[in-house]
Amino acid sequence: MNLDQLPYILAIAAEGSLSAASRQLGVTQQALSKYLNELEAETGMELFFRSRRRYLPTPAGRLYLQTAQQILDLKRHTVEALASLDQATPAALRLGVSPNRGIETIAQIYPFFDRRYPYVRLDLSEGYANQLTEHLQQGQLDAVMSTYTGTAPAGCQALPIHTEELVLAVPSFHPLVKHTAARLEELPYAELRDFRDIVFILPRPSSNLHGMVQALFDREDFHPQVASSLPNMRVQLAMVRAGTRAAILSSHYVVPDPEIAFFRLQHSPLHILVYLTRTGHSFSEAERYLIWLLLRLKCEEAPTGIKWSEPLRDLEREFGPAAGGLIS
Repeated sequence: MNLDQLPYILAIAAEGSLSAASRQLGVTQQALSKYLNELEAETGMELFFRSRRRYLPTPAGRLYLQTAQQILDLKRHTVEALASLDQATPAALRLGVSPNRGIETIAQIYPFFDRRYPYVRLDLSEGYANQLTEHLQQGQLDAVMSTYTGTAPAGCQALPIHTEELVLAVPSFHPLVKHTAARLEELPYAELRDFRDIVFILPRPSSNLHGMVQALFDREDFHPQVASSLPNMRVQLAMVRAGTRAAILSSHYVVPDPEIAFFRLQHSPLHILVYLTRTGHSFSEAERYLIWLLLRLKCEEAPTGIKWSEPLRDLEREFGPAAGGLIS
Protein backbone atom coordinates (compact mmCIF):
# COMPACT_ATOMS: atom_id res chain seq x y z
CA MET A 1 0.00 0.00 0.00
CA ASN A 2 1.53 3.29 -1.17
CA LEU A 3 0.45 6.02 1.24
CA ASP A 4 1.23 8.73 -1.29
CA GLN A 5 -1.34 7.25 -3.64
CA LEU A 6 -4.16 6.88 -1.12
CA PRO A 7 -5.65 10.25 -2.18
CA TYR A 8 -6.11 8.73 -5.65
CA ILE A 9 -8.80 6.25 -4.63
CA LEU A 10 -10.49 8.83 -2.40
CA ALA A 11 -10.64 11.26 -5.34
CA ILE A 12 -12.09 8.60 -7.65
CA ALA A 13 -14.83 7.87 -5.10
CA ALA A 14 -15.54 11.54 -4.44
CA GLU A 15 -15.65 12.58 -8.12
CA GLY A 16 -17.27 9.39 -9.44
CA SER A 17 -15.07 9.17 -12.54
CA LEU A 18 -11.45 8.86 -13.57
CA SER A 19 -11.58 11.97 -15.74
CA ALA A 20 -12.89 14.23 -12.97
CA ALA A 21 -10.48 12.73 -10.42
CA SER A 22 -7.53 13.22 -12.77
CA ARG A 23 -8.39 16.91 -13.15
CA GLN A 24 -8.64 17.33 -9.39
CA LEU A 25 -5.35 15.55 -8.70
CA GLY A 26 -3.40 16.91 -11.65
CA VAL A 27 -2.42 13.45 -12.94
CA THR A 28 -3.34 11.75 -16.20
CA GLN A 29 -6.43 9.60 -16.52
CA GLN A 30 -4.23 6.77 -17.80
CA ALA A 31 -2.11 6.91 -14.63
CA LEU A 32 -5.23 6.70 -12.45
CA SER A 33 -6.59 3.78 -14.45
CA LYS A 34 -3.27 1.94 -14.11
CA TYR A 35 -3.19 2.66 -10.36
CA LEU A 36 -6.73 1.36 -9.84
CA ASN A 37 -6.13 -1.81 -11.87
CA GLU A 38 -2.94 -2.56 -9.92
CA LEU A 39 -4.70 -1.90 -6.60
CA GLU A 40 -7.57 -4.24 -7.46
CA ALA A 41 -5.05 -6.90 -8.54
CA GLU A 42 -3.22 -6.45 -5.23
CA THR A 43 -6.39 -6.81 -3.14
CA GLY A 44 -7.90 -9.48 -5.38
CA MET A 45 -11.26 -7.71 -5.37
CA GLU A 46 -13.10 -5.14 -7.44
CA LEU A 47 -13.26 -1.84 -5.57
CA PHE A 48 -15.68 -0.02 -7.91
CA PHE A 49 -18.73 -0.84 -9.96
CA ARG A 50 -18.03 0.72 -13.34
CA SER A 51 -20.61 2.26 -15.65
CA ARG A 52 -20.44 4.83 -18.40
CA ARG A 53 -21.45 7.64 -16.11
CA ARG A 54 -20.08 6.80 -12.68
CA TYR A 55 -17.70 4.74 -10.59
CA LEU A 56 -19.48 3.51 -7.46
CA PRO A 57 -17.63 1.75 -4.60
CA THR A 58 -18.32 -1.94 -4.06
CA PRO A 59 -18.66 -3.20 -0.46
CA ALA A 60 -14.93 -4.01 -0.56
CA GLY A 61 -14.29 -0.56 -1.99
CA ARG A 62 -16.20 1.15 0.81
CA LEU A 63 -14.12 -0.71 3.40
CA TYR A 64 -10.89 0.20 1.61
CA LEU A 65 -11.94 3.86 1.34
CA GLN A 66 -12.80 4.04 5.03
CA THR A 67 -9.42 2.57 5.97
CA ALA A 68 -7.59 4.86 3.54
CA GLN A 69 -9.21 7.94 5.08
CA GLN A 70 -8.34 6.78 8.59
CA ILE A 71 -4.70 6.22 7.59
CA LEU A 72 -4.43 9.69 6.05
CA ASP A 73 -6.06 11.27 9.12
CA LEU A 74 -3.62 9.42 11.40
CA LYS A 75 -0.69 10.51 9.24
CA ARG A 76 -1.78 14.17 9.40
CA HIS A 77 -2.39 13.94 13.16
CA THR A 78 1.08 12.45 13.71
CA VAL A 79 2.77 15.17 11.65
CA GLU A 80 0.92 17.90 13.60
CA ALA A 81 1.77 16.25 16.91
CA LEU A 82 5.47 15.98 16.04
CA ALA A 83 5.54 19.59 14.90
CA SER A 84 3.93 20.70 18.15
CA LEU A 85 6.59 18.90 20.22
CA ASP A 86 9.18 21.17 18.66
CA GLN A 87 7.42 24.34 19.79
CA ALA A 88 9.01 26.43 22.53
CA THR A 89 5.70 26.63 24.38
CA PRO A 90 2.64 24.33 24.26
CA ALA A 91 -0.15 25.24 21.87
CA ALA A 92 -3.14 26.82 23.60
CA LEU A 93 -6.82 27.27 22.82
CA ARG A 94 -8.44 30.17 24.70
CA LEU A 95 -12.05 29.09 25.14
CA GLY A 96 -14.92 30.97 26.79
CA VAL A 97 -17.64 28.94 28.53
CA SER A 98 -20.58 29.58 30.83
CA PRO A 99 -19.97 29.02 34.57
CA ASN A 100 -22.57 26.26 34.88
CA ARG A 101 -23.44 24.07 31.89
CA GLY A 102 -20.39 25.15 29.92
CA ILE A 103 -17.98 24.02 32.61
CA GLU A 104 -19.92 20.77 33.10
CA THR A 105 -19.74 20.06 29.38
CA ILE A 106 -15.98 20.69 29.22
CA ALA A 107 -15.49 18.45 32.27
CA GLN A 108 -17.18 15.62 30.39
CA ILE A 109 -15.25 15.89 27.14
CA TYR A 110 -11.87 17.21 28.28
CA PRO A 111 -10.35 13.83 29.29
CA PHE A 112 -10.86 12.54 25.75
CA PHE A 113 -9.45 15.74 24.25
CA ASP A 114 -6.40 15.64 26.53
CA ARG A 115 -5.76 11.98 25.72
CA ARG A 116 -5.51 12.78 22.01
CA TYR A 117 -3.90 16.25 22.23
CA PRO A 118 -1.87 16.33 25.47
CA TYR A 119 0.31 19.12 24.06
CA VAL A 120 -2.64 21.50 23.53
CA ARG A 121 -3.45 23.57 26.60
CA LEU A 122 -7.09 24.52 27.07
CA ASP A 123 -7.28 27.97 28.70
CA LEU A 124 -10.85 28.39 29.99
CA SER A 125 -12.55 31.68 30.78
CA GLU A 126 -15.90 31.62 32.57
CA GLY A 127 -18.61 34.17 31.90
CA TYR A 128 -21.99 34.78 30.35
CA ALA A 129 -22.66 35.06 26.66
CA ASN A 130 -22.49 38.82 26.13
CA GLN A 131 -19.34 39.26 28.19
CA LEU A 132 -17.56 36.35 26.48
CA THR A 133 -18.60 37.61 23.04
CA GLU A 134 -17.00 40.99 23.79
CA HIS A 135 -13.77 39.27 24.80
CA LEU A 136 -13.86 37.24 21.58
CA GLN A 137 -14.40 40.35 19.46
CA GLN A 138 -11.49 42.06 21.24
CA GLY A 139 -9.17 39.12 20.51
CA GLN A 140 -8.87 37.99 24.13
CA LEU A 141 -10.43 34.59 23.30
CA ASP A 142 -10.11 32.21 20.34
CA ALA A 143 -13.62 30.78 20.63
CA VAL A 144 -16.74 30.73 22.79
CA MET A 145 -19.17 27.92 23.54
CA SER A 146 -22.39 29.85 23.89
CA THR A 147 -26.06 30.15 23.05
CA TYR A 148 -27.51 32.69 20.67
CA THR A 149 -30.77 33.68 19.04
CA GLY A 150 -29.91 33.12 15.39
CA THR A 151 -27.77 36.10 14.42
CA ALA A 152 -24.01 35.99 14.90
CA PRO A 153 -22.53 39.07 16.63
CA ALA A 154 -20.60 41.57 14.53
CA GLY A 155 -17.25 40.24 13.37
CA CYS A 156 -18.10 36.69 14.44
CA GLN A 157 -19.12 33.45 12.79
CA ALA A 158 -21.24 30.78 14.50
CA LEU A 159 -21.31 27.02 14.01
CA PRO A 160 -24.72 25.87 15.37
CA ILE A 161 -24.51 22.50 17.08
CA HIS A 162 -27.65 21.82 19.11
CA THR A 163 -31.08 23.29 19.84
CA GLU A 164 -33.36 23.01 22.85
CA GLU A 165 -36.87 24.28 23.49
CA LEU A 166 -37.70 26.64 26.31
CA VAL A 167 -40.12 25.17 28.84
CA LEU A 168 -42.15 26.54 31.72
CA ALA A 169 -41.28 25.23 35.22
CA VAL A 170 -43.77 25.68 38.07
CA PRO A 171 -44.19 24.16 41.54
CA SER A 172 -45.88 20.77 41.25
CA PHE A 173 -48.75 21.81 43.55
CA HIS A 174 -49.95 24.51 41.14
CA PRO A 175 -53.68 24.02 40.35
CA LEU A 176 -53.04 23.63 36.61
CA VAL A 177 -50.70 20.69 37.12
CA LYS A 178 -52.60 17.49 36.30
CA HIS A 179 -49.66 15.14 35.96
CA THR A 180 -45.87 15.29 35.75
CA ALA A 181 -43.58 13.83 33.12
CA ALA A 182 -39.83 13.48 32.76
CA ARG A 183 -39.60 13.48 28.95
CA LEU A 184 -40.03 16.56 26.80
CA GLU A 185 -42.28 14.84 24.28
CA GLU A 186 -44.63 13.74 27.08
CA LEU A 187 -45.11 17.22 28.56
CA PRO A 188 -48.50 18.95 28.22
CA TYR A 189 -48.69 22.34 26.52
CA ALA A 190 -49.66 25.43 28.47
CA GLU A 191 -50.62 29.05 27.81
CA LEU A 192 -48.51 31.55 29.73
CA ARG A 193 -51.51 33.78 30.38
CA ASP A 194 -52.98 31.00 32.55
CA PHE A 195 -50.16 31.55 35.06
CA ARG A 196 -50.90 35.15 36.03
CA ASP A 197 -51.24 34.05 39.65
CA ILE A 198 -47.57 33.12 40.09
CA VAL A 199 -44.44 35.26 40.28
CA PHE A 200 -41.73 34.66 37.68
CA ILE A 201 -37.96 34.68 37.88
CA LEU A 202 -36.39 35.97 34.65
CA PRO A 203 -32.91 35.57 33.19
CA ARG A 204 -30.56 38.52 33.65
CA PRO A 205 -31.44 41.35 31.19
CA SER A 206 -27.94 41.31 29.67
CA SER A 207 -28.25 37.64 28.67
CA ASN A 208 -29.36 36.26 25.31
CA LEU A 209 -31.97 34.14 27.07
CA HIS A 210 -33.67 37.21 28.54
CA GLY A 211 -34.44 38.51 25.06
CA MET A 212 -35.87 35.14 24.04
CA VAL A 213 -38.10 34.96 27.11
CA GLN A 214 -39.28 38.54 26.66
CA ALA A 215 -40.14 37.84 23.01
CA LEU A 216 -42.19 34.86 24.18
CA PHE A 217 -44.10 37.06 26.64
CA ASP A 218 -44.70 39.69 23.95
CA ARG A 219 -45.96 37.10 21.50
CA GLU A 220 -48.61 35.96 23.98
CA ASP A 221 -49.29 39.50 25.23
CA PHE A 222 -48.42 38.28 28.73
CA HIS A 223 -47.16 40.63 31.44
CA PRO A 224 -45.99 38.49 34.36
CA GLN A 225 -45.34 39.41 37.94
CA VAL A 226 -41.55 39.44 38.19
CA ALA A 227 -39.63 38.93 41.42
CA SER A 228 -36.04 39.10 40.22
CA SER A 229 -33.65 38.19 37.45
CA LEU A 230 -30.95 35.57 37.84
CA PRO A 231 -28.32 34.39 35.34
CA ASN A 232 -28.01 30.83 36.62
CA MET A 233 -30.72 28.37 35.55
CA ARG A 234 -29.91 25.99 38.39
CA VAL A 235 -30.61 28.72 40.93
CA GLN A 236 -33.88 29.51 39.12
CA LEU A 237 -34.79 25.82 39.27
CA ALA A 238 -34.05 25.73 43.01
CA MET A 239 -36.42 28.65 43.59
CA VAL A 240 -39.17 26.90 41.64
CA ARG A 241 -38.54 23.80 43.74
CA ALA A 242 -38.97 25.90 46.88
CA GLY A 243 -42.54 26.52 45.76
CA THR A 244 -42.60 30.28 45.38
CA ARG A 245 -41.68 31.03 41.76
CA ALA A 246 -42.05 30.01 38.11
CA ALA A 247 -39.30 30.15 35.49
CA ILE A 248 -38.73 29.58 31.79
CA LEU A 249 -35.76 27.30 31.28
CA SER A 250 -34.01 25.22 28.68
CA SER A 251 -35.55 21.77 28.18
CA HIS A 252 -32.18 20.33 29.29
CA TYR A 253 -33.44 20.78 32.85
CA VAL A 254 -36.52 18.59 32.37
CA VAL A 255 -35.74 15.76 34.78
CA PRO A 256 -37.88 13.75 37.23
CA ASP A 257 -38.58 15.96 40.24
CA PRO A 258 -41.58 15.56 42.56
CA GLU A 259 -41.46 19.27 43.45
CA ILE A 260 -41.50 20.66 39.88
CA ALA A 261 -43.86 20.33 36.92
CA PHE A 262 -42.88 21.31 33.38
CA PHE A 263 -44.99 22.52 30.47
CA ARG A 264 -44.17 22.97 26.81
CA LEU A 265 -44.98 26.31 25.23
CA GLN A 266 -46.52 26.95 21.83
CA HIS A 267 -44.11 28.71 19.45
CA SER A 268 -41.23 28.28 21.88
CA PRO A 269 -38.03 29.90 20.62
CA LEU A 270 -35.04 27.61 20.37
CA HIS A 271 -32.04 27.81 22.66
CA ILE A 272 -29.19 27.27 20.16
CA LEU A 273 -25.77 26.05 21.29
CA VAL A 274 -23.04 27.37 19.00
CA TYR A 275 -19.27 27.34 18.70
CA LEU A 276 -18.50 31.01 18.12
CA THR A 277 -15.28 32.35 16.57
CA ARG A 278 -14.16 35.52 14.86
CA THR A 279 -15.01 35.77 11.16
CA GLY A 280 -12.39 34.02 9.02
CA HIS A 281 -11.09 31.89 11.90
CA SER A 282 -9.45 28.66 10.69
CA PHE A 283 -9.96 25.59 12.91
CA SER A 284 -6.93 23.53 13.86
CA GLU A 285 -7.28 19.75 13.98
CA ALA A 286 -7.37 19.85 17.79
CA GLU A 287 -10.14 22.43 17.71
CA ARG A 288 -12.13 20.39 15.18
CA TYR A 289 -11.80 17.38 17.47
CA LEU A 290 -13.04 19.39 20.45
CA ILE A 291 -16.13 20.44 18.46
CA TRP A 292 -16.66 16.82 17.40
CA LEU A 293 -16.56 15.71 21.05
CA LEU A 294 -19.17 18.36 21.84
CA LEU A 295 -21.29 17.13 18.94
CA ARG A 296 -20.97 13.54 20.13
CA LEU A 297 -21.99 14.45 23.66
CA LYS A 298 -25.10 16.24 22.36
CA CYS A 299 -25.92 13.26 20.13
CA GLU A 300 -26.07 11.12 23.27
CA GLU A 301 -28.04 13.59 25.37
CA ALA A 302 -30.68 14.73 22.86
CA PRO A 303 -30.03 13.55 19.28
CA THR A 304 -33.17 15.14 17.81
CA GLY A 305 -31.82 18.59 18.62
CA ILE A 306 -28.65 18.38 16.48
CA LYS A 307 -28.38 21.19 13.90
CA TRP A 308 -26.92 19.03 11.16
CA SER A 309 -24.93 20.95 8.57
CA GLU A 310 -22.13 20.22 6.11
CA PRO A 311 -19.43 21.36 8.60
CA LEU A 312 -20.77 18.89 11.19
CA ARG A 313 -20.90 16.12 8.57
CA ASP A 314 -17.28 16.96 7.71
CA LEU A 315 -16.37 16.37 11.37
CA GLU A 316 -18.03 12.95 11.22
CA ARG A 317 -16.09 12.09 8.10
CA GLU A 318 -12.86 13.15 9.81
CA PHE A 319 -13.29 11.63 13.27
CA GLY A 320 -16.10 9.06 12.94
CA PRO A 321 -19.87 8.91 13.58
CA ALA A 322 -20.96 11.27 16.34
CA ALA A 323 -23.94 9.09 17.29
CA GLY A 324 -21.74 6.14 18.17
CA GLY A 325 -22.63 5.39 21.77
CA LEU A 326 -20.74 6.65 24.80
CA ILE A 327 -17.72 8.82 24.11
CA SER A 328 -14.70 6.59 23.73
